[in-house]
Amino acid sequence: MDEISMDIERLLDAVHRSSEYQEYQKQAAQLDKDPELKARVMRFRGDNFRLQSQVNQDELFHAAKGEGAYLNGNAIHASSTEHFGDAVISYGSTPYTKSEAKNLFPIFYNIFMKCGDFRRTGSAELDMCYVACGREHGYLERDLKPWDYSAGTVILREAGGVVKNWKGEEPSYLKNEDILACVPQFEENLLKELL
Repeated sequence: MDEISMDIERLLDAVHRSSEYQEYQKQAAQLDKDPELKARVMRFRGDNFRLQSQVNQDELFHAAKGEGAYLNGNAIHASSTEHFGDAVISYGSTPYTKSEAKNLFPIFYNIFMKCGDFRRTGSAELDMCYVACGREHGYLERDLKPWDYSAGTVILREAGGVVKNWKGEEPSYLKNEDILACVPQFEENLLKELL
């Protein structure tokens, strides 16, 4: 068993003993029933560890506050791409509130016309990890629940990225938020379109 697997086993053992284990167990059972689901997220109390796993790609993203972000044990960093015209931006369409489309799609159009390309994976946490490892340069979505963005926030920030709400403020992590996650050099470009 390699070092990462042993660390994960120890973490899972700690979670198993925690009072929150039953809730994680229910979430894991729901995830296991959905073969279409691309990502699994496990969140642990405090800022000690966050884990994001891309099960279809054998990819494991993790970070510890103040200790960096990693993909399969290798350090990752947000992209240093300089020109917004070269940026790949990912978005969430807020599918549970389809009435928002008339407000969101003009924003997406304006960004799309200025960046290199647009993507949609369907997973907020995974998109934030893709920004963290340099595959994407930004991600935005409205009305995300705290568990949709909290793990990705730690991973992205440890990789040198930025996470704000659409007002340019620190997300509350206690309520739904409109989230902007991006490389620092494109924060202003994206906030300008969102405000």
